[in-house]
Amino acid sequence: MKKLLFAIWSMLFVMAIQAQQADMRVGELINRSDWFSLEEEYPVLKDSIQADFLKLLAEAMLATNFNQPDRAIECIGQLMAEHQGELGFGNIQNLVTLASSIDWNRGNYARSADGLKDFISGVKAAGMTEDIEPVANLYEFFNQFRDLPSPALTRPDKDVEVAVSIEKVKLPTSVDEKGWRGTQILMPVTVHGKEYHFIFDTGAGTTYMSERFAKEVGVSIVKDSFLINGGLPGASYGMLGYLDSLQVGEMTFHNAKVTIARPNAMDSVLQVDAILGIDFMNLTGEFQIYPKEGKVVFPLQSTRLPATGRNLMMPNGCPVLKAYSGNDLLKFIFDTGCTTGELYYPYYQKYKDRLDSIGKKDSGIGGGFNFIEKKEILRIPSASFSIGDIPVEISDISVSYVPVTYGGNEDGILGMSLVNLFRKVTVNLKDMFVTFE
Repeated sequence: MKKLLFAIWSMLFVMAIQAQQADMRVGELINRSDWFSLEEEYPVLKDSIQADFLKLLAEAMLATNFNQPDRAIECIGQLMAEHQGELGFGNIQNLVTLASSIDWNRGNYARSADGLKDFISGVKAAGMTEDIEPVANLYEFFNQFRDLPSPALTRPDKDVEVAVSIEKVKLPTSVDEKGWRGTQILMPVTVHGKEYHFIFDTGAGTTYMSERFAKEVGVSIVKDSFLINGGLPGASYGMLGYLDSLQVGEMTFHNAKVTIARPNAMDSVLQVDAILGIDFMNLTGEFQIYPKEGKVVFPLQSTRLPATGRNLMMPNGCPVLKAYSGNDLLKFIFDTGCTTGELYYPYYQKYKDRLDSIGKKDSGIGGGFNFIEKKEILRIPSASFSIGDIPVEISDISVSYVPVTYGGNEDGILGMSLVNLFRKVTVNLKDMFVTFE
């Protein structure tokens, strides 16, 4: 009997330790913002989590980063209703802001503003002295959109195929001695009866236009001072507006938010007038790029989630791909507006010795919105990894071996140098995966 009791006690003790370990592991992944690892491990850990608020917080963060806005709002609401004491004021403020931002991005403008207004009123009524100025500023911003209609998509009850051109990007020889670098997808878009060519860009959070072009097509200005790319090199103020409609093939994108850029440093290298961003793509649910055939298909029926599972997330609205090099998890910004691709300093840190042995030191000129920079790079013959169950090898790619003070912890950016390797690239923003054929 003593042996039996000891065995039962030991089993319960092990279960308690496992439960503690589950809480600690989930908390660690949340604190690290390691959403891919949390997505992989959470199904195994969730039944062992002791703290209900931690389980809800994990699910809220997964829903936010894997593009499930309804579920994210639901989890945040439950956290607010049941677990404020465990969360603390700072986390409550962050979650309220997150919920309102999700609503604003979806076009629920009045609800996004009212959520912040209610929070501000509650803090003041309670006589709290915490700094809520950032929330108040965000409320003033969101409230300006209160009366605007939400973005929407109308489409026929069939697959929509759009012929596109994959074109070399011309640059001054001072930037690239060949006079061009990489390619971009140009998609025909009709605005008020006239056809233009927009860059098809997963890296753009909204539809984007130059100030000149926005005036030409009649964009309505909502906010005339809007910070573009805050926290990144070249951050500067533009405008934010909306366009009543634009047509892509047989689809109509209604009430699009439009980021409007004033003349900026990039104009001297590459003039960009119009970009079709992830906001439009998200409404379609899925798109399939056929670079060799020069077309993009928007299927009526979504592709089923592959056995390898989700490999795409959208922190801050920017798509990030999961890849592996052996057992090492890699994260790459997936940006079809990037004409080539690049490996960042975190990648260099992982494989420094090998990269130093095969790389050739060089300098390169690159940039983005409103900035051009010259930086030290390694040129390596190729980089290999796998995405899902597909091996990928990108030739002649640059590696940043000098740390920078901006950006996240991604291992690089993959653009058209990745897309052009394949016959077909499927991007599903409903179940969050990319497949390559």
